[in-house]
Amino acid sequence: MAEEPFPPAPPSIPPAAEGASTEGAPASPRMPWEERDRLGYADALIETVKLIVTAPSEAFSRLRSDGDVIWPLLFGLFFSWLGQFFNQIWNLIFGQAMRSMLEGVGDLGPFGQLTPTGLIGTVISISIWPFLFAIFILIGAGIYHLCLMLVGATNTSPTGFEGTLKVLCYVQVSNLASVIPIAGGLITMVATLVLTVIGFKEVHRTTTGSAVVAVLIPVTLCCICCVIFLVMVFGGALAAAMSAGG
Repeated sequence: MAEEPFPPAPPSIPPAAEGASTEGAPASPRMPWEERDRLGYADALIETVKLIVTAPSEAFSRLRSDGDVIWPLLFGLFFSWLGQFFNQIWNLIFGQAMRSMLEGVGDLGPFGQLTPTGLIGTVISISIWPFLFAIFILIGAGIYHLCLMLVGATNTSPTGFEGTLKVLCYVQVSNLASVIPIAGGLITMVATLVLTVIGFKEVHRTTTGSAVVAVLIPVTLCCICCVIFLVMVFGGALAAAMSAGG
């Protein structure tokens, strides 16, 4: 009886076909501002603002660790300076009314120096703001990243400190609320906190709880320091008023 031939071996997959599934795959989307060369600066700026405002989780999930921090810093500086500009304008317009109200309180000591000082003070504040922003953003990123490390939010982070810094730069979009007089500052503060929590959660691949705790640690400490400062100032003013009355 003749032996049956072995069945033919299955055809091998050509090398080109093996790489087709990966080479042809679309690249993951990036933050529009990080695709300036493709979109153009104006369109990239507008699209980034729209994405952060309408879909912040998606926006921050697009951040990658690529070593580019200069352009995110410039993005944050633009919106931070814009917010500072409008804040100074509203302070200039409504400053006299504020001073009039504070005059009835009596001698406020150093607190009285915090009131608006007029056009010259406004121009100086706006002019030096870029330098102050660079200092504040780097110090703030260091503090926030330390808090994130303390709560274990960076244990599986793919971006590290760079991600923390980029989040703080991009959340400066919230300064657009400063165009609203009086209430704009409060809206900006709340929006900044919310966007920062979302940004840390997405960029460090952590939980919402860890991101909230990391954000609230420095905020709480800052509030405590402000309360102590105000108590000392008004306590001193009250003591001075009582001494003068006695």
